[in-house]
Amino acid sequence: MTFSAASLFRKGKPFVDRLAHFSLAGGIPAYWLQLDSKKGFSENLKKHVLKKGAMLYDEVEFILREELREPRYYFALLQAIAQGKRKLSEIVNSTGLSHPVANKYLAVLADLGIVERETPVTEEKPLKSKKGLYRITDLFFSFWFGFVFPKRGELEMDRIEDVLGSIQNRLPHHFAATYETVARQTLWDHMQSFFPFNSVGKWWDRNEDIDIVAFNKELNSILFGEVKWSEKPLGTDIFEALRHKAAKVNWGTRHRKEHFCLFSKSGFTQAMVKKAKEEKISLFREDVLLKAK
Repeated sequence: MTFSAASLFRKGKPFVDRLAHFSLAGGIPAYWLQLDSKKGFSENLKKHVLKKGAMLYDEVEFILREELREPRYYFALLQAIAQGKRKLSEIVNSTGLSHPVANKYLAVLADLGIVERETPVTEEKPLKSKKGLYRITDLFFSFWFGFVFPKRGELEMDRIEDVLGSIQNRLPHHFAATYETVARQTLWDHMQSFFPFNSVGKWWDRNEDIDIVAFNKELNSILFGEVKWSEKPLGTDIFEALRHKAAKVNWGTRHRKEHFCLFSKSGFTQAMVKKAKEEKISLFREDVLLKAK
């Protein structure tokens, strides 16, 4: 279930509220039904995820123990990825598992749709790419291993308020990652405003990365997008940085058609709005495509 479909569970709520809940429940209707539509994110988190005995408190452990043999290996792998260990070598060093064993169990998690090996979207042969990074694709698993599992000891002692306090400071980073997912889904929904996409994903090389890259080989067209979860309106500096990075993406022919879009939680400066109009840059505030005036 996409963000737009899941938002119906929080119909009429602000975008930030809907995204926060999506970062928790993902696209699983059963998880949304566990949450109170009249309560805010913090209350739902305390009552339905951090509270010992709640269905969502035990859900991940139940699934892993029900579906898999030797769940301790899977717990170790998922915890490592949730902690930011995304390269296979980093995961191996963190868990103490050998490369063959880690590969074997990661493949099982991938088959279950819990993790994936992500490569830059422009890679011609992704299976052979040395740039592969693992990520937890299931949003609820990502949230649980990022925020709940490391605090199980405190939660077992009903120290919910203490745990919630420690979580609050790290939530913006988590919401920012979820916003990238939402932005890519939103872009698919607005494909008619650009060109038919063959693929949409991320791009990175060494210390450079671009949040969204979409392309069509036959049309020699490529789109670059930046996604910002910030309290400040997005300015022209972000766009210029994106254009600079886009020039480094080795894709298509010399005369490829380039498109640009920006996603911002908090809107755009007047200078950015003016530049967008002059250079036909598409601007999304939250998940809404702004019309040029």
